[in-house]
Amino acid sequence: MLQFERVVATGSPALDSGIGDTALKTFNGVTYLYSTTRAGGGIVVWQLVDGGAPQFHDDQYFSGTISLQVGSLGALVVLGASDLLALDVDNASGLVGYELNTDGTIGALQETAAIPGGGDVTALVQYSVGAVDYLAVAHQDSELIGTYVVNSNGSLSHVGSVAGNAGAMQTAAVGGNQYVVTANATDNAIRVFSADQGSGTLIEVDNTTTQTLGISSPTTLETVDAYGHSWVLVAGSSSNSISVIELRADGTLVPKDHALDTLGTRFGAVQDMKVVEVDGRVFVVAGGGDNGVTLLTMTPDGKLIYLDSFADTVDSGIQNVETIEVAHVGGDLQIFVASQQDAGLTQLTVSLDSLGNVIEGNGIVTGTAQDDMLSAGVLDTDLQGGAGDDILIAGRSETTMQGGSGADIFVMRFGSGLTTITDFEAGTDRLDLFDYPMLRNPGQLTVTSTAQGARIEFMDETVELFSTDGGTLTSAEIFGSGFEG
Repeated sequence: MLQFERVVATGSPALDSGIGDTALKTFNGVTYLYSTTRAGGGIVVWQLVDGGAPQFHDDQYFSGTISLQVGSLGALVVLGASDLLALDVDNASGLVGYELNTDGTIGALQETAAIPGGGDVTALVQYSVGAVDYLAVAHQDSELIGTYVVNSNGSLSHVGSVAGNAGAMQTAAVGGNQYVVTANATDNAIRVFSADQGSGTLIEVDNTTTQTLGISSPTTLETVDAYGHSWVLVAGSSSNSISVIELRADGTLVPKDHALDTLGTRFGAVQDMKVVEVDGRVFVVAGGGDNGVTLLTMTPDGKLIYLDSFADTVDSGIQNVETIEVAHVGGDLQIFVASQQDAGLTQLTVSLDSLGNVIEGNGIVTGTAQDDMLSAGVLDTDLQGGAGDDILIAGRSETTMQGGSGADIFVMRFGSGLTTITDFEAGTDRLDLFDYPMLRNPGQLTVTSTAQGARIEFMDETVELFSTDGGTLTSAEIFGSGFEG
């Protein structure tokens, strides 16, 4: 599914090497990708094109006053009537960034009046409470997260601070409440703050739920609203993990999944991750020190399903991934990856032309001719995928699955009743058993070949497979050399 397209670069080492951050912004229906390098570098603007290579649009070398003080951060904010690409500038007294023009080009260098903690920032997010806009800014030197009102003229007024470090920050609105979620690699902390309805200042929500997940060195986090819930996804570099956590309306975090990198995936020592929702489907792209990227999707109950991985080649140039950006352009996901070692931006694509529906139910659940995700409910259910590359997910009771034509993924659920797959095509379809606890390799399963397929048993779980050609199935035919993903 992940298709390598090309590497794009300006030809300037100062702009192409050491890219520390990327950001997306749409002006007048056109989406632009901004990449920033560190000290001695600058900013490049690429215009994204449906079905083609991004087009060079503008560049800006950092000016003499900040050139040797710029860190890796490049974050988009709106100050008054101006869009700003905010930077991490050591020794700056205010927030520093470049104004962005409405045609996507880079405007003048700007700096706000002095703010507590200064412009040496590690993360910042913007949110609204009522009609008032605020910035939450994590300051490197003071180890404080400051809250600032964004005034109509673009100036900032400090309204409060809370103690804490944050290497990554995201916002989420749940049940009428505004939250800021932070991650800090130093103490492995995932913290949730609610924004006061009157002052907009941050108040920490007490929860300790994420301590059970084993997240180590969280490098980035993403929030997304999907399937009627709000979710926080956290990438842990030292734990080689991606965790899915539900954010409740009271600000508490409820863990739902914790995926670990394997020899078949490419998010070991994960450095960056992006989450995008397209037509009701959630996609996750992650990469880091594993010299490649991995594509996953998320189910309505917060489980991650592996889709594909792309390993670095001599042409792609993504050794030690530093930053990732994902844009939905036309019928594709366009993925842009920058490396700690290789110059330029690597472009990958994922076609969404056949993206189908997400349907959950009981009884008979029927898909379309597209790539659907079908989930069984709490009662006995018959999932019928039809044409397309479908994902069929077992329910809590007995589930019968018919994938139909295409490369289908059959996802088991631990604690369910008998699951029967009526048309498993070895070498094309895939059996996903990762909800089973402590399962690491097919050798732990009891696989019994039958006249028309195979029976798979693990603990109290049973899966009956009927092959699409009516013949017997072996463990090697079902799983190959091991679990994929």
